[in-house]
Amino acid sequence: MDLRKHLHDVLYARVLPCLAVVTAVLWARAEQHGLTAVDLVVALVLLGLATLPFFALERRISVRSLVAATVIVDIALITGGIALAGWAVSAVAVLYVWPIMLAGAFLPSWAPYAAAAVAAGAYISVLRLQESDALSSLVGPSQPAPPEWAATTAALHVAAFLIVALLSGRLAA
Repeated sequence: MDLRKHLHDVLYARVLPCLAVVTAVLWARAEQHGLTAVDLVVALVLLGLATLPFFALERRISVRSLVAATVIVDIALITGGIALAGWAVSAVAVLYVWPIMLAGAFLPSWAPYAAAAVAAGAYISVLRLQESDALSSLVGPSQPAPPEWAATTAALHVAAFLIVALLSGRLAA
């Protein structure tokens, strides 16, 4: 099995989750204060920065190194998308499944668990920032949620990330 050819296909498929994150952020910003040309330009630049360098590096570095960098960038992009598109109540959190599955398919057997742990930590960090209102001046007020909701949602997300890691690690083995 030629991993480099499969990675090429994955890089093209990866544009869709990145586009989904950017679209969710633009949608949330449009609802908060309307879209400006600057919002659209920044979104296109971020989309390009999150995708194009990986195509340029595809033949220059090893598959594992490129996939590891992709997983890191995707988790960071999704975390930023969650913070900007409605915080922890955002449906963008489901996109954490993508880098976990990517790690399971291309990296060693421990990698999806590490990706799931990092995704869970990033999600819980956004949740804690939401609760403390730490970034409200930067990204706007968070959507209100009942206090008991936070612990339940965080536990469900973390469990889902770990289940996906387990399944992707077993399927790739």
